[in-house]
Amino acid sequence: MRKTVFIILTVLFAVSCSGYLMPFESAEAPKRILIPNKGGRVVFSHSSHGENLQIACDTCHHADESPSEHVRKCGDCHGRVFDASFIASHAGSFSDDECSVCHHTAFGIKEWGHREHFDEIGLDCDFCHHEAEDEASCQKCSECHVPQAMASSDASGHKSAIPVLKEAVHAVCIECHEDFFAEGSKACMKCHAASKPSVGNAETFVSDKPLTAPCSDCHSQKISQLIPDAMNAYHAKCIGCHRDMTGPTDKCEQCHIK
Repeated sequence: MRKTVFIILTVLFAVSCSGYLMPFESAEAPKRILIPNKGGRVVFSHSSHGENLQIACDTCHHADESPSEHVRKCGDCHGRVFDASFIASHAGSFSDDECSVCHHTAFGIKEWGHREHFDEIGLDCDFCHHEAEDEASCQKCSECHVPQAMASSDASGHKSAIPVLKEAVHAVCIECHEDFFAEGSKACMKCHAASKPSVGNAETFVSDKPLTAPCSDCHSQKISQLIPDAMNAYHAKCIGCHRDMTGPTDKCEQCHIK
């Protein structure tokens, strides 16, 4: 009987601890996060930093355009070790639009075959261009649809109702080329030409697979020297902030517990 009671109490204790320490499986920000590591676990109080101290989301979630709506976990970018396992799995954490944040490649347009689409395939002008009541004569898409970087918002942050150039062109192309879009970023090079990056060793740039090329194709440094690993990323944020607010942070046990 005692053994049964002991087992039940142990299970209840474990469940209560997991609920206390682990993030909630919901869209809400977690109250506390348990960060395991060899130096001793860290119990990070997310709520005290965000709610009580009113620290802005993008202070830590610095790569997210709208961190209050779309939060990127630290480990998505900052691996504990940048090994083969991380390299193989990290792409699943990102959308196709985000690859170029680290694989810093600019895309241009290849000669896509305007005459071929018109003469050989037989597409009418208004298949891609707006109808006469909206567009008296055929104009370049870029006459009205600007690139994302040039898109403007009003004082309230609301974007223009006119789609940006990428959205407008893709909306037309996908009508016939669903198979391209189903491949995601792997198919970018079917329509786009990649330009050499402005950093690293551009002479070794792999132009046919810019979003899947390893960092070493352009950079001589290790990945951990280009992107901080998990420990260095945490330490840079946590120690830097606490040093400014509370003074010296030279004792590991201030954050780490055994």
